[in-house]
Amino acid sequence: MNFRALLLVDVVFRSAVAVKFNSLPASVFGLPQLCNKPVLAKSTPRRWATSMSDDQKLAAVPEVDIDDNGRFKYILIEVHTDSGNSKHVVRGYGWAGFHADVYDKVVPGIEALGLDCECKGGGRIEHHQEEKKLLVYGYSIGYGKADHSITVDLLKRKYPDYESITFTNEGY
Repeated sequence: MNFRALLLVDVVFRSAVAVKFNSLPASVFGLPQLCNKPVLAKSTPRRWATSMSDDQKLAAVPEVDIDDNGRFKYILIEVHTDSGNSKHVVRGYGWAGFHADVYDKVVPGIEALGLDCECKGGGRIEHHQEEKKLLVYGYSIGYGKADHSITVDLLKRKYPDYESITFTNEGY
């Protein structure tokens, strides 16, 4: 059995386990991620990505994936294709001790689609789902400060019914 076949078997096996134990974080299985959910076998990333156009690949990456509540680190990522098309995406999770933890989990899923990405900076998000409020602020020591205005624009598209989605350049 060649390396690709072994890799496919590994992805299929891990994906089946992830489906069975969907409540566990993807990091338990070491699966690539596009967002906070593992990429599953029925859409095996590399095979799936080869039949997609650049625009379809970009569209397959959700613009925003953040935790539902709490204060957490986030990063702003620029995802781009070989042909030069690009878009920004926001990722933020409470489990991340460092901004780099978020980036390290998200990158394999993006690269599996045949896309490249670059972290444009980070910060923090306070998400109050019941109050329908989001506050973006701060910076990442490792990646620098993200352009919070881009982040807020993306969050407004994801949460159009929220009362307040704002940012400040104050605070850590």
